Order: sequence, then C-alpha cells, then structure tokens
Amino acid sequence: MKKRILYLTDYELVAYQSAKKNGVLKEVGRFQNNEADIAAFTQYLHLHFEVPVFIIVDSIHEEYRHITVPHVVGKDRQDLLNHRKQRFFEHTPYSYAAVQGREKQGRGDDKVLFSAITSPELFEPWINLINKYKVPLAGIFSMPLLSEFLLNYFDAHPYTLLVTHTPRINEHSVQGLRQNFFFEKKLQVSRLVALSEADLSDNYTESVIKQIIITQRYLGSIRILPPSVELNVVLLAQPTYIDELQTYLQTNDVPEIHIKLVSCADFMKDEKQLSEMGCLHHLAGYYLLQNTPPNHYAKSTDTRYFIYHRLRLAMYSLSVLFLLSSAGYAALKSVEAWQILKQAQSVEQQVNIHQQQIDKLRALQPDLPADIEIIRTVVNYGRILTEQHISPHNMLVSLSTTLTQNRLVQLDKLSWGATDVEKGLFSQKPREIKPEEKPYIIQGLRINASVESRSGDYRQALLIYKRFLQDIKQTRQFSEIVEVQPPFDIAALSSSADNNPSSKKIAFILDLFIFHQYGQ
Repeated sequence: MKKRILYLTDYELVAYQSAKKNGVLKEVGRFQNNEADIAAFTQYLHLHFEVPVFIIVDSIHEEYRHITVPHVVGKDRQDLLNHRKQRFFEHTPYSYAAVQGREKQGRGDDKVLFSAITSPELFEPWINLINKYKVPLAGIFSMPLLSEFLLNYFDAHPYTLLVTHTPRINEHSVQGLRQNFFFEKKLQVSRLVALSEADLSDNYTESVIKQIIITQRYLGSIRILPPSVELNVVLLAQPTYIDELQTYLQTNDVPEIHIKLVSCADFMKDEKQLSEMGCLHHLAGYYLLQNTPPNHYAKSTDTRYFIYHRLRLAMYSLSVLFLLSSAGYAALKSVEAWQILKQAQSVEQQVNIHQQQIDKLRALQPDLPADIEIIRTVVNYGRILTEQHISPHNMLVSLSTTLTQNRLVQLDKLSWGATDVEKGLFSQKPREIKPEEKPYIIQGLRINASVESRSGDYRQALLIYKRFLQDIKQTRQFSEIVEVQPPFDIAALSSSADNNPSSKKIAFILDLFIFHQYGQ
C-alpha cells in the first residue's frame, strides 16, 4: 500500500513520500501556517488524494501523565480510560491512553500512560484540510511513542534514555534535542529542548551533555529513576559529531550515566538525508512505511475516510479474486468441455464403425434384429460371460452323460440362457435367492423331454423319470433343479389308463441352474 508521511512540528509540516527505486523517504515539500503554504499544501493533497496519509507529531506541546488505575477489562476498562483522559485533558480532543502492564505488588493495578497534544490549534488547520478534501488519514502518531521500536536495536536495559536531534522546532531555534525516557521499553516521559545557534558552535558537546544531566536529575526528582541507579543513554548523533562526542566522553566522566554513541549513518538508507540534522523522524517514517501501528491521536471522524479506503481496497481485492476464480472455473469447464467433445467424437467414430459392421451383418443375415438395444444387450452379456469364463459346456456334458444312462428318455427341446439375479430366466418371475448366497449370474438349461411308454404302463414311465432326475442330481453340477412340469400328478395317475389308453409319450420339463459368484 502506498503511503505519504507528514512530519508535523510546531514550526512547519514536512511531506515525505517513498522513492520508487530504493524505498527511502524523499522530501516533496515544506509548509508553514500561512496563506501561500496552505494553498500549496492543498494542491499537494489533490495530487494523490487516494494515497493514505500518516502524520507524525513532534511537538513541545505534548504532555504525559503516568498513573495506575484499577485492573478491569473490556468495556469497563475503555470507559475508565476515557473518563481519566477527559479529566486530565478536557481542553483537547487529541489524547491517548496506553496500558503498559500491571503492578507486581498490591492489587495488581494497571500502569497507564496518558498523553495529549495540549495546543490543538497548531495542528487543526492541517487536519481540517485533510478532512475537507476526504484524504484517507490513517492516524496521528506521537513521535516519542513511535520511537519505542528503536529499542529493539540496542541492548536491553531497564532505564534507557534515547537522545536524538530534530529539525528546528520554532523560529528562534536552529534545531531541537528530543529525549525519550523508557522503563522496560515503555515510554515514561519525553523532553524536547530547543537549541540555538550558540549551542551548536564551540560548546555543542557540553550543551548536549548538560541537557542529559538535567533530564537525569528531573527523572530522579519525580522518582521515576531510583537513586544511585545508572542511567543508560543511547545518543543518536550525526557522523560529523561522533568524534567530538567520543573525545569528550573519554576525557570527562559523567556520574551515574552510561552513554552509548550511535551514528545515524548506521540506520539511514540514504546518505543525503544525513545533511539534515536529526534522524529520528526519518527512522519513524521508515517504520510507518513498513507497518501500520495503532492510531494515537486521530479521532474517529478523522480516520473515517481511511476506513472507507481500506474497505474499497478490500472490495477491489475480492472483486479481482472473484474474477480470477471465475476465469479459472471457466477455463476448467472449458477444458472439461473440450475433453467431453473429444470423447463424443471418439464415441461417434466407434458408433459409425459399429454401424458399418451391423450393416454388413444385416447384408449376410437379413433376419438380424433391427433393434440396437437387443444387439447391445447380447454383446454386453457376451462380454460378461466371456470375462467370467461361463459357457454351457459342463452343463451339456453332464446332461449328455445322464441321457446316455437313460435311453428311454427322449430330448425334445433344449434351451440355454444366462442372466443376472434381478431378472427371471425362462419366465418373467424373478428368482428368490438368499442374500448370503446371492450370485452375480444365473446360468440355466431348460429340458423339454418325454418318456416313451409302449405298453401304457405309466407307473413304469414315472420310475424312469425319477431315475433320470436322480441321475442328474448325482452329477452335482447344478446349483438348483426345478421341476417346471412333472410327467403327471397323483390324481392323473389313477385315471390315465382308462381315459387315455392310447398315449405313447409322457412329457415333462426340467430347469437346471448353476449360480456363479462374481469373479469366480
């Protein structure tokens, strides 16, 4: 996300933007509170009005109060902090409260730092212009609070004073000296001191050390720094002053103060920015380019256009994601459609080949069924029987052997068939098979036969039929034998000799079945 950094002091407003090539901050304008500069700032806002603005406030009119409050959570905590802010800073809308942990003794109250900009009239003209032209304002950030991130680059120490120079803070100064005191990496107080031209001449080092000693004594007087505890000072200095400061510290001892010199050149990405005294605001600007920390001073009415901006970006992102998803889905369906088209073309070619083969068969066999469904059923069953190695060979061998043993039985008609268990074989009635014995295919043989009775002795014919039936069962080739039509029943036996003495043949019908399990 593109960002614009505005560095706002009591003296002027400096606008920065990120350079495209190396990502460093590039100054694009300086504005003071006069008619000409306000017009120029208005034009600057119009150039890229959709780019969010991050304001860094570095002011002498920033007040801090560090107190403890009862430990509560949720809405109760927020109400309590708001009440204390209104009581401490009732004349300014720009206030902030940061909970910095809990006390280790007693009730475990929350330690809270309250801060505020006590002279809002110095900043409201700029903020009003930003709101007037609906420029997205991400937040107004306190320079001392924002500088907490720098402590991660130095050795940990419970009592640390971060000292660095700033640009001029009023029309009577040349530059400023910002001193931020931290306890366990949490801001406690901050001092911004104006340095004149005389302070930067021959007695520069003594002026800086003097201000550090004044801050040390102040911290002791308000009992934030315990007595006889060494104050750890990190001094961010310009490279041109490093040697002078180092020489002074080697020849002069500062009681109960340990000063660590750090060159701004170790942090700055662009050496050209070292020509401007002070580097803390540049480092804070770099930090904001990479992060979006919680807002300090901006009111909800000030940040509403930034919220709208993020919602709009989220909507754009969702729209792009939806379009990409739709395009991907359409591409996937296009590939599937192309594959289906290829399959359809392949099937069409196979159908044409099969149709040509059927036409040849019809030319050879005029009585060939015309219904393609019948042909397909026959082919499908043929494939299944072939795959399962099912043929009538064993059934016919067993039947032939039995007929050889029973020469008085004459075979009139023989039917063979195979089907699945859902359909009947030789009849429309489905067969009832136990679930645990349910086969995949039923192979059947229907026998239409008769027993010749030369003397009309039907009892002898019945004995021949039963012996034939018994011989078939003894082959143990058939899963089930069904007497579809026996030779005659008991009632007919007593009257057949008187009513039909000329009968020479007694007919019967048997169904022989073999159940085949799938894959066997």
